[in-house]
Amino acid sequence: MKFLFVQPAKKRFAWELHAVIKSLSKFGVDKKDIILLFAKAVKEALYDSNCW
Repeated sequence: MKFLFVQPAKKRFAWELHAVIKSLSKFGVDKKDIILLFAKAVKEALYDSNCW
């Protein structure tokens, strides 16, 4: 099983990722099965006028 986490690329979320990786490791999850994706906000993605 893979564990996928998607976070904004902000330093303030680092502690959350650290905590969840540590917790999953304690449950025996291999760190190779933890996937981290970081999203960087772009101006166009914050508001799409075509979605209305």
